[in-house]
Amino acid sequence: MPTEEVTRRRISMLTICASLILGTINDLPSLVTYANQLHQVAPGEVSISKRQIEAITAVGEVLGIEVPGDMSASPINSPAVLIHWRIVVLLLACLSQRDYDQLLAQYPVGPMAGAARHPDHIPEAADSHFHIDRLRDKLGRHDASMQQLMELFPWWKGAGYGWLPASPSSVTLQPTQQERK
Repeated sequence: MPTEEVTRRRISMLTICASLILGTINDLPSLVTYANQLHQVAPGEVSISKRQIEAITAVGEVLGIEVPGDMSASPINSPAVLIHWRIVVLLLACLSQRDYDQLLAQYPVGPMAGAARHPDHIPEAADSHFHIDRLRDKLGRHDASMQQLMELFPWWKGAGYGWLPASPSSVTLQPTQQERK
């Protein structure tokens, strides 16, 4: 379970995202509505791991809200679920380059936050992990190396943050499979 300090920093990051994205209507329930209206995560596309459940539960406890037992990232069914890495990346893609850079400076991720030093460390602002096998399957590139996959997404090389795009403006939000039908 994440510490209360880490959980409060995560909530602070989400609150700042809400303010930057939504302006004056900047509460977390409004951010849930906004993220759901983007339709970027198809129902059933995102699983929520045990570790993510712990982080989401901790956010719910600090916010003083009940977290549903059937947590969902599509549609997002609780403000606490906003901390899921997939939703955080989606929200970051909605920021201007200036806001994106400032937020990452305030809430560092990656090796500078200690992720590389300790395998159990969860970055303060984004609880994230990566499944190369799933990416390979989705792209139909079963034998591709990480470098080959990165070359498919030149914008993903990103400013030393590893899993974050170099520029939010370089991320094009695409219709989900359901919307394409």
